[in-house]
Amino acid sequence: YKHFHVSKDGTPLTGLIQDHVVAGTALTMRDRFFEKSDYQQLVYNAIGSHSRRKIRLLPPCIWKPKQLWSGKQIISTILLYIQPVKEASLNLDSKSKLSMKSWPSKPNATNIDLMADTDVIIRHGHLLSGLIDKAHCGATLASVVHCYYELYGKRCAADLVTAFFKIIYIIFT
Repeated sequence: YKHFHVSKDGTPLTGLIQDHVVAGTALTMRDRFFEKSDYQQLVYNAIGSHSRRKIRLLPPCIWKPKQLWSGKQIISTILLYIQPVKEASLNLDSKSKLSMKSWPSKPNATNIDLMADTDVIIRHGHLLSGLIDKAHCGATLASVVHCYYELYGKRCAADLVTAFFKIIYIIFT
């Protein structure tokens, strides 16, 4: 975790590779849900093996007919755990590299029908909207990894990349 930036212009060097970026996008799509045991297992596999403190699990996003957690909640749990305890949480507004044209739409669709996760919104460490794609976990300026590096330092950024890698590797292998 020593070399996060290019020495010439300060652009990030560290991020996930293309296969992992695609998997991260699939994880955070709107229709991706997990049962409690899967949510807990995925979070533990991503951060539990090097846990320094208690992992704060989030309540389910769907309560009935069965409790379910979203992929966004898995990412949020990881973000909240890796940030230092006494530091302010990440707030981020950005655009996904995927455009609205990537989503199928119906003829005569309203704006509500055209809602897609192209706007990434993170508030107080919670991923509220958007897809985690190359713009957010790749080696790009203002990615989530780059923000963690700037806000919390290289150790937290390295832990975040490691956790993202582990979670995506587990889900898609």
